[in-house]
Amino acid sequence: MATQLQSPTSDNAIAALRDVWEKDHKRLMYHVKRGKEGYNAGLENGLKRLNQYIYGTHRARYYLIGADSGVGKTTLTDFMFFYHLWQDCKRKGIKLSLDYYSFEISEIMKKTRIASLIYWIKYKEELPSQYMIGMIPGQTMTTQEDDRLMKVAIEVEEMFDSIHFVESPTTPVQMWNRTVQRAEQYGEVIRETSKAGQLTEITGYIPHDPTVFKMTIIDHLALTETMQGMSLKQTMDLTSVLLVRARNLFGDSCAIVQQFNAEMQGNARESKNPMAYVPARVDFGDSRYTYRDADIVLGLTKPVDFQLNEFGAFKNLEKWGNYFIVNFLLKNRYGPIGGGVPYFIDPIAGIPEELPAGKHWNDLLQDMYIEKAEKLDEVCQLLSPK
Repeated sequence: MATQLQSPTSDNAIAALRDVWEKDHKRLMYHVKRGKEGYNAGLENGLKRLNQYIYGTHRARYYLIGADSGVGKTTLTDFMFFYHLWQDCKRKGIKLSLDYYSFEISEIMKKTRIASLIYWIKYKEELPSQYMIGMIPGQTMTTQEDDRLMKVAIEVEEMFDSIHFVESPTTPVQMWNRTVQRAEQYGEVIRETSKAGQLTEITGYIPHDPTVFKMTIIDHLALTETMQGMSLKQTMDLTSVLLVRARNLFGDSCAIVQQFNAEMQGNARESKNPMAYVPARVDFGDSRYTYRDADIVLGLTKPVDFQLNEFGAFKNLEKWGNYFIVNFLLKNRYGPIGGGVPYFIDPIAGIPEELPAGKHWNDLLQDMYIEKAEKLDEVCQLLSPK
């Protein structure tokens, strides 16, 4: 039978109890004290309007990012949960332990993409990833571009030297074993002891430094190595179960990229349903668990893929629609959900730029973004093989 807590009757007793509870990570007042000291605040993710609802990137959060192929899942994930998270941790002196499982893009190509992003932030110029490493016949960088890129490369290599990057096929169990090893590096993993004296199930965790931010990125989930005797769906489900366990036991966060179920999206398009472009839970149907398990679910869509020429106040999307996507906050376990936030996505620099709210939109802005789209098209044309 649980012991009844007796309410203290004096200020001294309350102060003594507060002192005890503020040192015990299982107690509410421990986390209240950390919040006052700024340790619980979300870290920068680069998206102000989205942060009206999710308040940055937090510890012990499961983020799920879904979209059709080619809409911008990886671009958004790298922008929010890799580049900005890494930069903010560095700026604030927070230790970031990031495991990046990149099953679709190799390490060197990921480096080029991050380099393109940093290059644009520093110099406000496009430097396409394939151009920088000489993959386009007849095209090489100028001396100025080469000199600038060297400065960018120093930052890129610092980022990658500080993370655990995996591009080879990996099973959910292998990921879990790596997660446990990481937890043991930064704290004490508590296990049950059987009658035979063997350590068995993990039952708790005591961090040595609770300010360490542990993040796992998987891009994308369907490319996880299938477990022997399991279907792909079962393997994806198991991965989600283990990610929840890491969140709950170790306080780990994760950002999981999942491609939408193509069959379901195809049926919606064929039905001519005007709401077909709005992502829904069924679009994550390749796994039964991910949507259920996630704390925050983001669904991206590109209206022109559905032959839509308008989105609210945004008109003439056929003129710049390949760069126009909408980010829907579909689930938020810790707060409200909002409508779709439109972005102008720069696929070369890898930057999703939040567009003004519809009430602030006008023809002048429309023309400005059409011009930006035309310039991006021109860059692609200029860098075509000679």
